[in-house]
Amino acid sequence: RALVEGRYEAIAAAWRARSAVVGRRVRVTAAGATFTGRVLDLAPGDGIVVQLDLGVQRGFRSEHVERLEVLDYA
Repeated sequence: RALVEGRYEAIAAAWRARSAVVGRRVRVTAAGATFTGRVLDLAPGDGIVVQLDLGVQRGFRSEHVERLEVLDYA
């Protein structure tokens, strides 16, 4: 129903709440490089935002991610 009504932020919020990766430490491989950090956010059209161990935030679009590995589990 939210989709029909155009409530896209409500859909994104529900998706975030059910995510298995938000808040988790991950290893991301993209464009042949590997990055580690903690997932801060995800967006349906934009991919994931990771706080890298290097201290900067970086976004990774799903079509560019070769591998996403969760390093810690609850």
